Amino acid sequence: MLRKDIKLMPYHTHSASAKALAEVLRIKRIRVPNTRYVPTEDSVIINWGRRDHPFYDDATFLNYPVSVRNCSNKHAFFETVKDFASIPEFTTSKDLALEWVLAGSRVFGRDVRGYGGGDIVDMSAEDLETKVEKFLSKQLFTKYIKKRHEFRVHIAFGKVIDIQQKKIRVTDDMGEPLKEFNPRIRNLANGYVFARNDVNTPAIVPVEALNAYNATGLDFGAFDVIYNEKYDRAYVLEVNTAPGLMGTTLEKYTEAFAERLDIGG
Repeated sequence: MLRKDIKLMPYHTHSASAKALAEVLRIKRIRVPNTRYVPTEDSVIINWGRRDHPFYDDATFLNYPVSVRNCSNKHAFFETVKDFASIPEFTTSKDLALEWVLAGSRVFGRDVRGYGGGDIVDMSAEDLETKVEKFLSKQLFTKYIKKRHEFRVHIAFGKVIDIQQKKIRVTDDMGEPLKEFNPRIRNLANGYVFARNDVNTPAIVPVEALNAYNATGLDFGAFDVIYNEKYDRAYVLEVNTAPGLMGTTLEKYTEAFAERLDIGG
């Protein structure tokens, strides 16, 4: 059924991915608060990462704000999916986190709303003298799991629509060979980027991503999943409800929304 009133509500006005998706779908973005927009019971709002509810009670949301808010808090996300998907062992107890470190485990301290891995404090027993104060300032602690690969699994409306792998860049921003990087924290700051060439995804990776997805109440999201080759196990780390979109990933999301909403992309 064709719905004429379809809007996209971004978490931030300047979100490049939200702008690109709206342009390809040929729909308008809502700039909350926007007192001029009055949805009806036939309205559909694609919620691109916004956590707060704009009180559009008559509209149907794709990703209700309450689900986005829950998933954007890393502790709440783990509590939501822990009985359905494999995740790292976690705690909010600073005492227990220190016990793990003293017992020989490597532990990550994180902010519950940290983004991009820049908030992570990578702690081991050897680092206690120099990092303990910063480590204990964090809100969430997870035991580090050795990983062979890390993937981003994009899911929309119950289907895996795209899979990317985090891979180390060959050169830095100056074009020089990348010599130093941290394989434990695979983010852009440490030289890792999303790639899809030569990606061989273990079967367990999308399975665990779907297990987590089914527990969240989301309609769509990008799940970060690590893979331990020795034990052939995958662990879900988090979900992004406003992932970066370009090229193939933008095409995949466009196709998924166009099919779901019966609109031309």
